[in-house]
Amino acid sequence: MPQLKFKDSILFKVGVSILIPVSLIFAIMFYLLYVNIQELTEEKYINQLHEINLNYTDYITDKLDGLSSKTKLIANEIERGRISVDDFLEVTNDITLSDDLVYGSAIALAPKAFNNNEMGFYYSFKSKNSIKHIQFTSSEDKSYFNYQHSNLEWWKTPSSVHHNGWTKPYFDYDAGQTDMVTFFQPFFNNGRFLGIITVDVSIDLLKEILLSHEKHFEENIPTDIFLFSSDSTLVYADNTVLIGRNVLKEVRSKVPENEVEERKIISNAISGKVGRQKFYSNTFKEEKFAFYSPIISTNWHSIAVIPYSFIQDSIFSKMLRTIMFLITVTLIILVIIYIISNSITSPIKKLSHASIGIAEGNYDMNIKLNTKSELGLLASNFNSMSNKLKQRENDLIIANEELKVLDDAKTKFLLLISHEIRTPLNGIIGFTDIIHESIKDPEILEFGDLLKQSVNRLDIFSRKALDITQLQTRFNTLTKSDINVSNIIIEIIETKEEEITLKRIKVNKTLQKDVIHNGFPEYFTGMLVELIENAIVHSDPNSIVDISLEINPDGHPSFSIKNKGEIIPSDKLFLVLQPFGLAQKHIDQNIGLGLYYVKTYLEILEAKFDIQSDENGTVFSFELMN
Repeated sequence: MPQLKFKDSILFKVGVSILIPVSLIFAIMFYLLYVNIQELTEEKYINQLHEINLNYTDYITDKLDGLSSKTKLIANEIERGRISVDDFLEVTNDITLSDDLVYGSAIALAPKAFNNNEMGFYYSFKSKNSIKHIQFTSSEDKSYFNYQHSNLEWWKTPSSVHHNGWTKPYFDYDAGQTDMVTFFQPFFNNGRFLGIITVDVSIDLLKEILLSHEKHFEENIPTDIFLFSSDSTLVYADNTVLIGRNVLKEVRSKVPENEVEERKIISNAISGKVGRQKFYSNTFKEEKFAFYSPIISTNWHSIAVIPYSFIQDSIFSKMLRTIMFLITVTLIILVIIYIISNSITSPIKKLSHASIGIAEGNYDMNIKLNTKSELGLLASNFNSMSNKLKQRENDLIIANEELKVLDDAKTKFLLLISHEIRTPLNGIIGFTDIIHESIKDPEILEFGDLLKQSVNRLDIFSRKALDITQLQTRFNTLTKSDINVSNIIIEIIETKEEEITLKRIKVNKTLQKDVIHNGFPEYFTGMLVELIENAIVHSDPNSIVDISLEINPDGHPSFSIKNKGEIIPSDKLFLVLQPFGLAQKHIDQNIGLGLYYVKTYLEILEAKFDIQSDENGTVFSFELMN
């Protein structure tokens, strides 16, 4: 009996045939796992940085919104005459004591705003552990504060327009002697400007409060937080030396634009964007990761930065655990393969032959193995599976026949219900018109108009629902004919001329002549009506609707329509083509079935179609394959 060499054994062949692909799969899995872990880890820290930003921004927003709301309320009380001039200093004193962030508060009056006072100024501010006050009128000291020639942002802007808000950071050279931001709220009397009430928030106090909350805000992540005003002045940073400096201006003056990645991050942040970016810091000579977002209440902007090495350490730690797990699993699999390879010889051919028969639908095949081992159990289970598959096949055949009956019943029901809606609806429409013409009372006539609109809407809906049902169920019985597409488009635009004129929309048509489509004329026309009408309805006034029709290089009719209006988010685009997909947002608009009707027609003809929406506009396009 010849000696079997190990290299000719099933164990060797199976081992080699398994080991090589397993090694390749392991390498691919290692790479994919690394990419996946990197993405998940970055996403985790992005979410945490976002949370840190929110911690800071929520705290600032709550604090500053509370102060601005209180200031607006007091201004309203002054306008109503509930607070007199004699109480102004007490009011500023109360505001100054209302919050740790408040450095001071002022009420500045316009010339001759109250009684015979030419102008007035009432200011309370913190000085060490006490509150100090300044009060004067121009008759007492005209040179102290000339409002009419002042360039202070909090006075000059709202004195000419009804405007309130937070100023950019500035250094107060008068009473404050500190960096601060000011909320200003003008008050009026019958349109006449009376003065302004302000709240000064000390940036130094804000810095101290934020630093005291830093550990709570940053969740044990080594985070650097930077708060910028809209002109890139640094309002807050861990490095307090930088506070009050216009960082972007300094970067521009010292380093070329194309060498500073930080410049792009700061520019994006102060423009109000939300985003993330990995960048190389020339200052620290290492990669960092930044997340930026706006603080709406103050028009400030927050940037959270962590070392990218912190993320990499987490990635490598996870990869090490993953590799150890994969190695363990691989070794276990190899041992199992070795054990199984020693016991599997001829039965594998029977199993293979039987599996091929099952795959071909022959569920009567049975395997006979005279063994009580796992192979015998496998053969028994295989035979049991074959019998059950045979039974399942019979059950599916019966179920399929039942589904055909149900589908036919559904079709008949939809056609019947559509017909039953149409029959009384025609009578309602007729009687509504008769009643509408006989009504003289304007109030009842208005109700009649609403009734007529509702009836017409129901009429349109029932027609559209019937058309969709017929397309889905009876398109094989409909007669096709050649359709001149460009002529149809021109006719539709002419019928929509009044709507186009009312919205002052310009329609640009680029139509190739003699583009012929072999389809269902009534339904094809209805589809184009839906697309063109939808583009007009959802276009901004004074915008442009572009319509294009041509024969593409493959010889197929290609159509596209573009309008400029509200952007549909990418995660909502699929809803547009569903029945009532956007109903929750537009419950009062007749958009429930329009684009679903378009989708139904194009799918029946196996046409290619697409919808895209961004800041450049919304585009619907399709290509007819016939």
